[in-house]
Amino acid sequence: MKNLSFLLGAALALAIPTAALAQNVGVGTTAPTQKLDVNGNLRVRGLSGEGARLPQVLPDGTLGLLDNADSSPTGTAPNQLGSAATGQGPVAVAVNGATAYVVNNGNNTLQTFDVSNPANPVLLNGTSPGAGGGGLNGGTAGTLIGAGPSGVAVRGTTAYVVDADDDILQVFNVGNPAQPTLLNGAARDAGTRTGSSPSAVAVSGTLVYVVNNGSNTLQLFDVSNPASPTLVNNASPMGTRTDSRPAALAVSGSTVYVVNNGSNTLQLFDVSNPAAPRLLNPATAGGTTGGTATGNTPRGVAVSGSTVYVVNDGGRTLQAFDVSNPAAPRLLNPATAGGTTGGTATGNRPAGIALNGSRAYVVNSFSSTLQAFDVSNPAVPFLLNPTTAGGTTGGTATGQEPRAVAVSGTTAYVVNYAANTLQPFRINSLRALGLLADGSLAVADDIITLPGDNLGSHTATRPLNLNGFALTSSSGPVTLTADLSLGSRLLRGTSAVNLGSNLNLGTNQLVGNGGSQGLSIDNAGNAGLGTGTPNAKLDVNGYLRVAGASDAPAAGTVPSVAFLKLTATMPTTAGTQIVLDHGLTVSKILGLQVLVDCGNGNHSPPSFTDNAGELYYAYLNNGRVVLRAGAGSTSTSVLGKTARILITYEQ
Repeated sequence: MKNLSFLLGAALALAIPTAALAQNVGVGTTAPTQKLDVNGNLRVRGLSGEGARLPQVLPDGTLGLLDNADSSPTGTAPNQLGSAATGQGPVAVAVNGATAYVVNNGNNTLQTFDVSNPANPVLLNGTSPGAGGGGLNGGTAGTLIGAGPSGVAVRGTTAYVVDADDDILQVFNVGNPAQPTLLNGAARDAGTRTGSSPSAVAVSGTLVYVVNNGSNTLQLFDVSNPASPTLVNNASPMGTRTDSRPAALAVSGSTVYVVNNGSNTLQLFDVSNPAAPRLLNPATAGGTTGGTATGNTPRGVAVSGSTVYVVNDGGRTLQAFDVSNPAAPRLLNPATAGGTTGGTATGNRPAGIALNGSRAYVVNSFSSTLQAFDVSNPAVPFLLNPTTAGGTTGGTATGQEPRAVAVSGTTAYVVNYAANTLQPFRINSLRALGLLADGSLAVADDIITLPGDNLGSHTATRPLNLNGFALTSSSGPVTLTADLSLGSRLLRGTSAVNLGSNLNLGTNQLVGNGGSQGLSIDNAGNAGLGTGTPNAKLDVNGYLRVAGASDAPAAGTVPSVAFLKLTATMPTTAGTQIVLDHGLTVSKILGLQVLVDCGNGNHSPPSFTDNAGELYYAYLNNGRVVLRAGAGSTSTSVLGKTARILITYEQ
């Protein structure tokens, strides 16, 4: 041991002169290129343990291990990446792909920013007041819109803006983000009329949802034709009644969640019938008013699965509600166990909230902070970035008076009303180590490009969790070389699954577990069940069973049915008959229908009477269909004519 210590000391002594000159230290090399250059393997005994594990860099630079269970909330403080000037008084932000959309209440503009590099947001629609339409009252460029914009939502290549002063919904084509184009009007302040003082907007599918702070209403607009949005719930001219002063909304599936800062309530609306939204949690059963009590002056709402999160401006709280029973939302984090009031403390005057996996991000307008909460246990939201370790107050500093936050991937985007800025923050908590080509260690980039299939050529041992990221390929759609098997699991999300584009099956079929026949769709839109070559909008190769859900029919009373079509030529002589073999089991036949072409556009069923007699008879005789012409002159009009026969039979 003494000899080993002596040799190591001698080696270090020989390396010191070189290291002192170059300020690099080499072990096993006389030409170090980094602060510590090891020509060989590196061992850290403090990280020893079972199996192979991945290291990460903690905030202070110390090496640690990635926690697969993500049970430790260390290293999760949002980190500001950059900043960009906006127009005057930005109040809302939405992010879609590599573009951030900001609306400015002070100078009535919509701005689009390229955030492909979040550290350097670049304004796309104008670099001077004249280039992109400019803005009122001076300020940074952008596209002029209606007065008093209060909310923005984006889906695909369309942006939806509500303007509180003009009481309008505006629809913009943002296929080219550098040139947003107003679709539902010609003038900058044109648009579709809303209720009084719209305060927030959301989009899901072909429906846009708007809450109006002045008229206390929820409105649903059909935007399948973006140039002409149509109010769907128009039984009342202003829409569906809410509680006092709705401030924000969130949509998940067929439910809309609205918070009202005048009445301090959370309301849940069933919008499965968009023409008649129905309040699920009224003050009294069957009523149309009231809701679930929140903290003082709720300003923001977000939903994940069966949990709804509300931030209360006046109460300075974050509340989590269990909405698995929509008729009775239950506060999960009350001040006292079992209570209905309270919540988790936030900063001063929380103004907005966004969710990302098990994290909730809250901006506080008066304390100018962005707070990150671990909500993996909604009953105990845990502040991840307090001022002091283990504390319950503080947060990451933002610009002055943040009003809104949006999250996309590993980045949170904050707009600051008084500072007139857009700030991106890195919010991913893991800083994994990566290896450069020369073997140097470095903190890995946000997206680590792995060789091969990106999952490694091995058997996966944990679920694939995309957590908000798209499954994409640089060369086009992702191709699977084998079946994608979900086993007994359902493919579902916290809201409607949005593919973003068509799901193209090609010549393949969507089949069940181990099956070979299923659903096929051809390029004309024909759907086949049990056939790969459908010849109608719905082509079923097999039996069909239809039962009304509300009738609750008894088991065995609703058959699985199929149909057989036959054609024949009626007898040419009155009083004679023809027979056709149908090849079915007689006991399975449920019905027989026949129509005969009588000429002049007339088609007669069996036993139709004309000239004081029946034209023809139709009946089943064991395995045959019998068509018999009437006697004498009564059957003249059907003799020799074409008969069409439909037999309904069960499985």
